[in-house]
Amino acid sequence: MGKPAPVILVLLFVILRIHCFGQELSGRSSAVIYQKELQAYQDSQVLYNGKIWHRKYYNVRGHEFLFTSLWVIGDITINNQVFNDKYLRYDIMDDELHIRRPDGVVLKLNKEMVSEFSLNFENVEYRFRNFGENRDNQLKGFARLLYDGETSLWLKSFKEIIPLGYNKVTDLYEMTEYLYVVKEDRSDHLRGRKGLLDFLNDRRSEVRKFIVRNRIIILPRQPESVIPVLMYYDSLSE
Repeated sequence: MGKPAPVILVLLFVILRIHCFGQELSGRSSAVIYQKELQAYQDSQVLYNGKIWHRKYYNVRGHEFLFTSLWVIGDITINNQVFNDKYLRYDIMDDELHIRRPDGVVLKLNKEMVSEFSLNFENVEYRFRNFGENRDNQLKGFARLLYDGETSLWLKSFKEIIPLGYNKVTDLYEMTEYLYVVKEDRSDHLRGRKGLLDFLNDRRSEVRKFIVRNRIIILPRQPESVIPVLMYYDSLSE
C-alpha cells in the first residue's frame, strides 16, 4: 500500500488538534464552573448566616417591620462584601434585618456582621448603616440616612406594642422615630433648635444667624427643616 496522500495527513492532523483543543476547552470550562460554584458556596456561607426567624407576636394590629411586611429588594454589605438584589425586610421592633433564602427559609442576619444595607421601596432607595451597640448615650443599631455631608442626619425607627391600642380591643403596633445628627464619632439625639446649635457649637453664631435669617423652625419630626442648616454648616468649612 502506498503512502497516505498529503491531503489525508493534513486532515488527520487537524482532527487530532481539534480533539486535543476540545479536551483543553472542556477542562477549562470545568475549572471555571467549579470556581463559580465554589464562590457561590462561599458567598452563601457569608450571606446566609443567622438564626431562623419565628414569629413572636400574634393578634396585634399592623406589623413589626419598616414600610411593609412584604419582601423588598435590597443590597447588603457584610464583612466589606456587597450582595446585590436580595429579598430583605427590616424588623424595627427588634432592630434586625431579615433575609429570605432561595429555599424560602427566613433568617435573622447576624447583626454585628451587617455594616450597611439598602431597601428599594416604591421606587425609592433607602440607605441604612449599623452604628453598633457599644455607644454610650449615642445612636445605636441600624439607622436610615437622610443627609450625608461632613455632618450627617439619621432617622432611627422603633415600634412597640400598645396593649388594646386599637379601639380598646386589639393590641397595636405603634412607631416612634428619633432624629440624630452625627459628626465624626459624635452623635446626638436632636430635640430642637437649642440641641442643634449646641452640637454645631464651633459655628454657633453663624448657624444661628442663618436660621433666623431664613426663618427656619427646627422640628425633629420634620427632618427637612434640619437639612438646610447642616448643608450651610458644612459649607462653612469648604
